[in-house]
Amino acid sequence: MKSPISFDVDGILADFNRAFAKVLNSIEPGCCVPDNPQPTTWFWTDLLPDEKARKKLFNEAWRKIDAQPYFWYNQLNPLPDAEVLSDWLGDGGARGRIVYFVTNRQDTCGDVPAAIQTKMWLRRFGMWSDHCTVLAVKDKLNKKVLYKALGIKYSIDDRAETVEDCVKEVCLAGPQFDHKPFLYDQPWNRDAKVLDHVRLDNLTEYINIIETGERE
Repeated sequence: MKSPISFDVDGILADFNRAFAKVLNSIEPGCCVPDNPQPTTWFWTDLLPDEKARKKLFNEAWRKIDAQPYFWYNQLNPLPDAEVLSDWLGDGGARGRIVYFVTNRQDTCGDVPAAIQTKMWLRRFGMWSDHCTVLAVKDKLNKKVLYKALGIKYSIDDRAETVEDCVKEVCLAGPQFDHKPFLYDQPWNRDAKVLDHVRLDNLTEYINIIETGERE
């Protein structure tokens, strides 16, 4: 049995930023957020510098998202690396291992939880096999807890804070936590220079590291 691995979804496979910008602009058409935003900070402080106004706008946006029963299924487009994962799974890359999609998503209204919507979305765009499982967490810190509990050896995420949490936990736990976290390079995490040693440009690099590690 090969080692379990994990993929984050938003910012790596799904274009959450574009979908979120659409919601923001529907609330306040003149908020100056581009249709395809590339923020340089996680909370978009460069695009919306007024903290009070930004928080108010974000809260309203999340309320609108909550009111859409299938937001996670029908409002997000795939990012370019989604095709890489689709091809890898289609070629049997997941054979002999469990592939987890661990995502920090909240449930919306209706009867379909975020995890099920995510599974439906992944299947829709060819990123699914019998070896795949979706886990939706409510807090980023829960990711490292899941990685440890499930024996997930490799993970990739676009949130620097999540990856840094994992790096620190690996250092503290030593051999008891055999885990290799990687940061998926995006404009909003490039200020995290301390993580440059685990930064990857694309999923092809990540998959190559996994497959090379299994052969060693």
